[in-house]
Amino acid sequence: MKNISNHRKGASFENKFAQFLRDEHGYKCRVKAFMEQKHNTRNVEVDIVGHKTEKSFQTIDFFMRYFAICCVVFLAIPFILHYGFDYAWTSDFDLIMYIALACEFIALILFVLIHFKIVGQEYVWVECKDQQKPATHKQAQKAVNEYNNYNGKYKFKKIIFVSNNGFVDNALKYLEDNNVECYFSDNNKFKSTTYFE
Repeated sequence: MKNISNHRKGASFENKFAQFLRDEHGYKCRVKAFMEQKHNTRNVEVDIVGHKTEKSFQTIDFFMRYFAICCVVFLAIPFILHYGFDYAWTSDFDLIMYIALACEFIALILFVLIHFKIVGQEYVWVECKDQQKPATHKQAQKAVNEYNNYNGKYKFKKIIFVSNNGFVDNALKYLEDNNVECYFSDNNKFKSTTYFE
């Protein structure tokens, strides 16, 4: 019964931090996900996996959509209004070239949008510890090793370690040295922390 209670408590903590990532950082989150490992045939369970479109790619996506709309509004529509749908092409070759260029233009826009929709995804790996004591150096090492041994299709940009009761000093120093973002819970609010405040 104690293990079941601890599991439910941990799941509640994970769901709270997942909601924090959604509300404060714009991530879409999945609580409990299994990830492939390089040197382990058994997959490792990750507490939270979050993903969102990177800001730079959001800007490119917006620009390409805006550019496509402008081309339709300022080029295609005026052409049709001026010449009409029954425009007499000087030759079949001109018509074919026009259609080919239009298709290439549409294909280019679609390629850019789809490419950045896939490549522009930012994934984050989250380790959660809801325990009465601060997270230890051993727990920090285990989390970093599992992250570094990941061998799957997602391109994780960073790892986050959140501990309900903070970290012992050497654990926090180890995590910071390995570029891990650290959070702790303070009055039911999540706050970031570093070794050198």
